[in-house]
Amino acid sequence: FLQNAAASSYAQANLQHSLRGVKVGQLMSRECIRVPADMSIAQLVEDRVLGAGQRCFFVADNGKLLGMLSLRDFTQVPREKWSTVKTEEAMVPFDRLLRVDPQTDLITALKMMDDAQVNQIPVTVGDEILGLLSREQILRYVRTRAELGM
Repeated sequence: FLQNAAASSYAQANLQHSLRGVKVGQLMSRECIRVPADMSIAQLVEDRVLGAGQRCFFVADNGKLLGMLSLRDFTQVPREKWSTVKTEEAMVPFDRLLRVDPQTDLITALKMMDDAQVNQIPVTVGDEILGLLSREQILRYVRTRAELGM
């Protein structure tokens, strides 16, 4: 038990050291996929999830951002309804999204994601979406630092 606790404590300290001073804006992806509000879940899964491996989408209607849709949101819709349920119906509305500023410390953003149990978080300034930060990006950054001996 004590050995596991010590290892966990060491890993936590190492992670915090790796992320210290890094801002969200340094790691966020600026290439955010926007999908139409009237696209069916089935079409989105076929075209973008299975076809291109994308996992998170911004839903827009005539250029206006309405919300965000992730794999977790797909699972809330029964599979047999995917062909009739539209992205707008399954998304999390923009005003209900947890968001983070690009100048936020990465450690703070990761804690926010942990607390909310989400795998990605939109990066915004006011109501403008600048990009998306994912756990995958954070893990890749930490892994790369470790491989470089940093």
